[in-house]
Amino acid sequence: MSECVPSMATNTEALRALQMIKRHGGLTRQQLAECLECSPAKISMLLKELDELGVVEEGESQDGGSGRRVRQIVLSGKPAQFVGVELGSFEIRVALADFGGTILAKDKIPEDSSIDIPSHVLERLFGLIDSFLAANAAMATHVKGLALALSGVVDPVDGTTRYFRNQKVWEGVPIKKLVEERFGMPCFIDDSSRAMAAAEKRWGCCRNSSCFVLLSLGGGLGAGVYIKDDIFRGCGYAGEIGHMIIDPAGPRCNCGSHGCLESFVSGYALENRARRALSEGVYTSLDAETLTAKTIITAAAQGDKFAFGAVSEMAERLGVGIANVINIFNPEKVVLAGGLSGAGDLLLQPIRQIVRSTALSTLAQHCEIIISPLDEYSAAIGMTDIFTSWSLGTGARLKKMTGIGI
Repeated sequence: MSECVPSMATNTEALRALQMIKRHGGLTRQQLAECLECSPAKISMLLKELDELGVVEEGESQDGGSGRRVRQIVLSGKPAQFVGVELGSFEIRVALADFGGTILAKDKIPEDSSIDIPSHVLERLFGLIDSFLAANAAMATHVKGLALALSGVVDPVDGTTRYFRNQKVWEGVPIKKLVEERFGMPCFIDDSSRAMAAAEKRWGCCRNSSCFVLLSLGGGLGAGVYIKDDIFRGCGYAGEIGHMIIDPAGPRCNCGSHGCLESFVSGYALENRARRALSEGVYTSLDAETLTAKTIITAAAQGDKFAFGAVSEMAERLGVGIANVINIFNPEKVVLAGGLSGAGDLLLQPIRQIVRSTALSTLAQHCEIIISPLDEYSAAIGMTDIFTSWSLGTGARLKKMTGIGI
């Protein structure tokens, strides 16, 4: 793509209005204006947009004092629902949420990352969504869209995959079109790390942070960047911090380059190092047959010398990467999420030490480095929030696409 794609703008004021109404169970126009510090005219415009989407309505007339009658704005009795899905390498996770952000149901199934036929993977994905909707039929009565997260690069315009699972066969798969045709409703696709960042902003430790970076430490290394309360997308693909070169003479990365941060900091990098050590006869409690990044972290916590050294070295490399992130973005927080973040202090202590010694001190002292408090469903539930913002930001787009209001 030779040009930057148009920004997928989100109407953050409309979303904030919706969140305020949900939080208080209903607000008058004047109360909403005071909460959002907006003019009455602005509130009228936001409420008109929300009303067109069918997510709010006027409640019964109430006594507003001094003989005045006022009406509260409340959530619609039939709020829209969205299905958020994360297509991971080892699990497919799904969540149901309403427009107000309430998580109604969650489920998951294991996934085999070695499967290299897209149609087989999509068959598993569609099967889970079908069974999930069937199991929650009494609750999932107003589903208006599907939001899909995957760890890769997706064209933000047409929804085709550009890079996924390190498999060439996924390049150019029109995954958005296939999902929409299969389920007959709009689909929005985004990177799973951005989805995790969205979940952190809405439900996690960054609700009061306008600028933060989330690093997803799993099979690979992804990132979601928030600047001025919104996801930073650049020309559509921003956030590939895992492919920052930190050692040109380093190991070959799955992307084809050498010395990417991900080639040192990821589940596959940790496992590869352990397998080499086992083949060389290094003494360790680890077993080649049961070796995973999780078992390495567990062994490190239990005092295995090799495992502890491998995790510590990975943390030091990550500390260098985070120092660069802090110098570039000057974030309030850097949040570590994903499976490897379960290492906790085994990561945090060396990371903080490296950051203190390498990042610009003025920037580093104002940045908090923490572990995400959210669970394994954060990407799936984060996608429901991204879909909500997207639909609000495009006015009545979904209404035009589906022929009905949300």
